[in-house]
This record gives sequence, C-alpha cells and structure tokens, in this order.
Amino acid sequence: MLRVAEKTPGGILMFFPSYFLMEKCHDIWSEFEILWKIDKLKTVLKEPKDSTQYQQVIERYYGNIFQEDAKGALLMGVCRGRISEGLDFADNAARCVVVVGIPNA
Repeated sequence: MLRVAEKTPGGILMFFPSYFLMEKCHDIWSEFEILWKIDKLKTVLKEPKDSTQYQQVIERYYGNIFQEDAKGALLMGVCRGRISEGLDFADNAARCVVVVGIPNA
C-alpha cells in the first residue's frame, strides 16, 4: 500500500469486507510503522462505526484532497458501509480503489 500511496495523486479508497478486518489491518500497519510511513504521504482516515462522526471524516478526506497544498488522503472503509454507498468520488477524490478480500453475501 505504501507504493500505491507514493504513486497515486489525490484520494485513495480502500474497502474491507468487515470493520473487524479494517481495524486489524490498521492495527498491524500501526504496529510495524507502515501507517506512519503512509501518513507522511497521505492522511489516513477510517470509516467510523459511529454515524455521528461520519460527516467529519468525509470533510477531512475531501479537505486533504482539495485544499491548497493538500497531500491527499487514504480512506479505509467497509464494503456495504456508508462510505461505499451513495457517495460520488469523482476525479481526484478517488484516483485509486483497493478492495481487500471478498465480502460475505
């Protein structure tokens, strides 16, 4: 993922089959300092389970892409979650989409 963050301008969306797997990946990246390395290139954000925090995360994501001198962002979300449904990530908002695993039907 580090190489993808290095090469991709703007926003990157990364979808997981569950919140559990998303959190596990985030924890492993944090433990091995991968998260720190990615965060130097792109602001790393996670889809919140709490819907009251959803708008704040989306605003931070777009801010880190479209504001002047923005470095871009990586948004970790869940397939069939709020972020994967109903939002239009056009142009620079989603220059790359990564899907980890296959969600259960």
